[in-house]
Amino acid sequence: MDARQFVAGRRGRFGGWIASTAGIVDLTTVPRIRRLVTGWSHAIVAVVMLSLASLNWLLRFNDPSAILPWGMAVSLLTAVLISVAGLLGGQLVYEHAVGVDIDD
Repeated sequence: MDARQFVAGRRGRFGGWIASTAGIVDLTTVPRIRRLVTGWSHAIVAVVMLSLASLNWLLRFNDPSAILPWGMAVSLLTAVLISVAGLLGGQLVYEHAVGVDIDD
């Protein structure tokens, strides 16, 4: 693994952990979000997704030739989870108005 890939992996993980920290703060401090199954589902999928992305980076860090089959499988599963997390996040915003200022 060259230096650019190493730095890109670190930046991606760092951004993911920052986003997850903000999400955990919202989930634990806002009672309305805690009552939503969608909020908990989004959080669980995001944690699994970040864990898989970190595992994928670690697999490739130890053995750059490990792309097939495990690296590809983990990448595809992570991509599916990104879509699911995005869908659930969209539902939180557009269906439940989480983080939206609604004027009455």
